[in-house]
Amino acid sequence: TGDVSERNFSLADGKNVLSSEGAELLVKELQQYLVK
Repeated sequence: TGDVSERNFSLADGKNVLSSEGAELLVKELQQYLVK
């Protein structure tokens, strides 16, 4: 989302940084992928 926040999640040794909103979107997309 481009937002800088202390609540951002850092994954894969800092290669991916997600905001809370971005993490929620990623979880929803992964859940849809797993249902297929």
